[in-house]
Amino acid sequence: MADLTFCRDLVDNFTEYCNKTYGYEKYPNQDRISCEAIVESCLDVKPDYVLDIGTNFGASTLSLAYGLKTLGKSLSAMTTIDYSLKHWREETPAVQKVLLEEHGIDPVMIPSVCADFQSLNPSNFVKSGKALVFYDIHDTLKHSFMTDFLNKWLPSFSEGSRIMVHDFSAVPKDFISPYKPDPKNPRSRLEHFSGVTFEGFMEVEILVRWLNERKKQSHGVADTSIMWFDL
Repeated sequence: MADLTFCRDLVDNFTEYCNKTYGYEKYPNQDRISCEAIVESCLDVKPDYVLDIGTNFGASTLSLAYGLKTLGKSLSAMTTIDYSLKHWREETPAVQKVLLEEHGIDPVMIPSVCADFQSLNPSNFVKSGKALVFYDIHDTLKHSFMTDFLNKWLPSFSEGSRIMVHDFSAVPKDFISPYKPDPKNPRSRLEHFSGVTFEGFMEVEILVRWLNERKKQSHGVADTSIMWFDL
């Protein structure tokens, strides 16, 4: 059984650091509830390996690592990927030093890949057995990372694998976005065949269309902007 105070302390540490260093009102990535959902999903799936696509400071990475640790699995069973690992490598180890030592998590033991996601060959990362994938990168006007993920990566994952997607919120049909329109980074929404409307960045429409075409169930995590589905 996981001690979910780990998630609280993890986010509190990042919040305090980002406040002092970058002036953020709150930590801009995962919150406590989403970190708890990541850990609980890991315990539910009991994956053979884990992929974290979009590292940044690594709240999702460390939540996944904590889930693996709780299952008694090696941290080498996961890989984290981002085009820049500056925060992860240069700041996170110091920010989370006490917490990670307390729980026996050494971030150096987590394989990390610094690369453009679209340049990677899935065969180098997809292994035998069930995967737990946490996907947290956003499409742009020039690049559809989600299309590549669905076409190149997803067919390789084994049955029973779980895909979790961040910044993918279940919202009311009449939802009014609090964000100002940004032509360089437009947001989108689409109704899932189950009747749930999902809202987020450009990849939302692409993934929901894919789910609808296959009549694949998806699940929003309450009080978070995480959606997940099983293969």
